Amino acid sequence: MHIGPTVQLDDYPYVHLMRRISQELRKRGQNGLFFDSDDLPMKEQRDWGTLIELLNEDFDDLVKRRRPAPESPAEWLLERLDTARRKVAARPALGQLEPAVRRELVQALEAECAELLSDKNAGIPIRSRAAPW
Repeated sequence: MHIGPTVQLDDYPYVHLMRRISQELRKRGQNGLFFDSDDLPMKEQRDWGTLIELLNEDFDDLVKRRRPAPESPAEWLLERLDTARRKVAARPALGQLEPAVRRELVQALEAECAELLSDKNAGIPIRSRAAPW
């Protein structure tokens, strides 16, 4: 059909990250920001919109062929989550965490966030003569 290469944008990695954030916060005696437990649905219904905003950013990066390379993938993703939440009128709570708790959260999630970023960037094709888009 000559449709060319395809790329899949998926919100699952972000849902997983939101679960991991909640797990790590609960381990530290904090309330789970996105989930009260691993068995319950999202606490904030507007976070479905948060996921849509994150995928919109991913699509924009794909179209513009941007491959983010932040110093800290975990910090970058926490900021993205708060920014996306603002766009859907949900409370951007990650920026309001106590600094020590946030540092621990970043440290606990850094490797997973680096993998998520690597997978995201791997889906962005390199411009070539054969595929100028």
